[in-house]
Amino acid sequence: MPNSHRVLAGEAEVVKCPSTRGTEKYNEYEVTWYKNNISTPIPIEERHRVHSNFEFLWFLPVSKDDSGTYIYVIQRTNSCFICNLTITVYELDSGHCFTNSLTYSPINIRGSATKLCCPRLDDFPIQNLLKEIRWYKDCQPFPANKYTRSEKCIIITYTLPEDEGHYTCQITYVHNGTQYKVSR
Repeated sequence: MPNSHRVLAGEAEVVKCPSTRGTEKYNEYEVTWYKNNISTPIPIEERHRVHSNFEFLWFLPVSKDDSGTYIYVIQRTNSCFICNLTITVYELDSGHCFTNSLTYSPINIRGSATKLCCPRLDDFPIQNLLKEIRWYKDCQPFPANKYTRSEKCIIITYTLPEDEGHYTCQITYVHNGTQYKVSR
């Protein structure tokens, strides 16, 4: 499903209705988010753990109860558009630092260059992301001498059998003075 997001409980998450990408004239339309039904809007006040800000839906932090369908309504003077997003919240697998439900395909190409990019960070305000992206392989810090860095990506120039495994990128997001972990 293109509007489906898989997220990890206890971390910060922001999702954006894809139909608004590139739209910057907020005064030309009204935006409302709902969960599972159309009767109660999600609050816009940032003091709420789940709140909306125009096309963005914030979870600070994500809770297991946040799984569900979210409806995004754009109302203009003479039209209305509805976007559905499905959020599925996972918890860490017992005894692991990652969940198999959220892992990306492990590296298994040997002898060639491999590029790994930390996905879905573009909607987080860059000024609130702390430090650089940290990379882990099978829950252990991935040694910096094994790759070259390119913004949100790393490039392993020559993959070897010991490079096979599950990779995770992690960054810290700060909102109103509180630090949240964001892992992919």
